Amino acid sequence: MSGQSHSKYQPIILGLPSSFVVWFVLYSLQGWAGLPDLRLSPVWRWLFIVVFLFDGGATIIWSMAKLRNSVEKGLINTGPFAIVRHPIYAAFLWNGTGILAFLLESWTVLLGVIPLHLLWNLLVRPEEQDLWQRFGDQYLNYCQKTDRFFPRLSSLKQLMQQNGED
Repeated sequence: MSGQSHSKYQPIILGLPSSFVVWFVLYSLQGWAGLPDLRLSPVWRWLFIVVFLFDGGATIIWSMAKLRNSVEKGLINTGPFAIVRHPIYAAFLWNGTGILAFLLESWTVLLGVIPLHLLWNLLVRPEEQDLWQRFGDQYLNYCQKTDRFFPRLSSLKQLMQQNGED
């Protein structure tokens, strides 16, 4: 595997297993420390799980379709990429944490989104460095308008305007 392709897949190779380790450790910590469970009625609990599953799945499918349709066409900054720079990773980070937290009824897993957010911020830096080298100021301008994983209100407004024009 070349250096460039390794950096391209580094967030997936390191991020996925690391995320599961963090979730496991935090879930174990909850039991070890005797912390209370995340108690919701079964209806609300499953409603949250379904919403997270639908949102995460839809975001990943939308992002993959956008990537497939835009291969070799330059910087992708429309669709889900107008909301955040890494929508697939964001879906995994936010929705994966939510699904597991509600499945396991665990506050500590839910709070795991904080260290995971920091971890994923570090993991995507080589990918962003590569994009900056390939697209220069265009990528820097894009970075000023969108965050890595959490949408800005202005990004959501821009997406709504794009959809209104289509």
